[in-house]
Amino acid sequence: MNTDVFISHHTDSSLHIVEAIVNKLEANGLRCWYAPRDTHGIYANSIAQAINSCSIFLLILNKPASESVHVLNELDMVTKRLSKKENVCIIPFHIADDDIS
Repeated sequence: MNTDVFISHHTDSSLHIVEAIVNKLEANGLRCWYAPRDTHGIYANSIAQAINSCSIFLLILNKPASESVHVLNELDMVTKRLSKKENVCIIPFHIADDDIS
């Protein structure tokens, strides 16, 4: 599996934003991967394969994402690639939270 862009996000709070970004990127020929759309077979294995094959890791960051153990695990996986000097770029994209306290 070759993936240009892996998108890490908190599904319940930002899926609509992810889908809008993916529509634009894929219209320009980039292959995007995001859960739940692209998960197949064993969920965790599917995510790991996509992270290990991407050249861009796009982090859609908001408060729920920063508190998500799944997003933190994805960040851990991609930073391990960086520590091995692999060619991957991490792009953080901060979005506003709907209910700011």
